[in-house]
Amino acid sequence: MSDAPRRRFPIGLTVASGVSLVILLGLGTWQMQRLAWKQDLIARLETLKTAQPKPIDEVLARAKRGETVDWVRVAAVCEQPIPARPDHVRNAVREGQIVWRVTSLCPLPAASPYREILVDRGLVANASGKVETPTVALAPVGAVVGVLAPAATLSKDAAALLPDGAPSLILMAERETPQPVEVVAAPLPPNLTNRHLEYALTWYGLAGALVAVYAALVRRRMKA
Repeated sequence: MSDAPRRRFPIGLTVASGVSLVILLGLGTWQMQRLAWKQDLIARLETLKTAQPKPIDEVLARAKRGETVDWVRVAAVCEQPIPARPDHVRNAVREGQIVWRVTSLCPLPAASPYREILVDRGLVANASGKVETPTVALAPVGAVVGVLAPAATLSKDAAALLPDGAPSLILMAERETPQPVEVVAAPLPPNLTNRHLEYALTWYGLAGALVAVYAALVRRRMKA
């Protein structure tokens, strides 16, 4: 009577399970990193509610030195552009609805570390939910108070509007003097949610389930 054939270790299953495990753990870790980023952002936005504006030249000088100046409230007085430059209207999504945002260039005084900065002046009034691009013609930006936001985190379209030599920041206007009636200021993200811990636990839970299923399959195969 011959011995029963020895079961081979499931190399293919092991490799596939290992790759899947690495991916699931990586996604969980990425969500934990996003959790830390979102917590920091929420804390900064909470601080902004009572922060007084700082002179933009002072803040941009810090940016020029490589310091992070995201989500800082600033005040600026724009020089009048010669010739006047057209505004740019781009679509975005706010609270699940299509909106149209207006951006204009703000030429800065000669003493400023940068020549100009891009200003998001807010949402086109009465255009939310509309598919067609609205037509607006605003006066150049005068005095403006707003929040500096990193251009890359807003949208690729917004970042593409940055002029050469300008900081990678967009001044999200909270109020202007004079205030254009054609737009409604909308500087900060509304109702930020933070579900990254929930997402991370989901990915880690799937990783744990994968390990349990893999172990059960290998045990059954080796005993068969």
